[in-house]
Amino acid sequence: MAADADGNIYVTELSNSRVQKFGDPQPPKTTGPTTGPTTGPDLVAPVVSRLRAKPAAFAAALSSGSARKRTPRGTRFSFRLSEDATVQLRIERPARGRRVKGKCRKATSRNRGARRCTFYARKAGIRFQGRAGANTRKFSGRIKRRGLTPGRYRASVLATDAAGNVSKAARVHFRIVK
Repeated sequence: MAADADGNIYVTELSNSRVQKFGDPQPPKTTGPTTGPTTGPDLVAPVVSRLRAKPAAFAAALSSGSARKRTPRGTRFSFRLSEDATVQLRIERPARGRRVKGKCRKATSRNRGARRCTFYARKAGIRFQGRAGANTRKFSGRIKRRGLTPGRYRASVLATDAAGNVSKAARVHFRIVK
């Protein structure tokens, strides 16, 4: 500790070899060496890419036996994730609707005069943990022991990372046959 002619007291810290005027705010204390630059909150949403359904036309697994022997049973959805995330796989079926206030809605007696459109009705949702890189998920074509009716469908994949960022939906179309 030292004092000057004006009466200001100076403190010398031996660990940092730095002179500081008494009464100035103290620098933040460090607990040890840092391993790199500090990062802020995660603001980047995960990316879902290369979504495919193979085969794209299949029969629901364990169906009543009406499918031809050459028709594959079930499908496999494959996709890539940019980071570990919770994945929501939605199975949707196209349906006819009516345009109401700029959106396609289910057709009712009230909107029967509105312009026709197609919307996708959700049939099922499957949630699971995905990892960064390639992911696959089997789908039998059955939901709660009941096979989906033959027709066209689409699968939408959304990924949500640990910070709560949600990806854009990736979609693929498939068809269930008898």
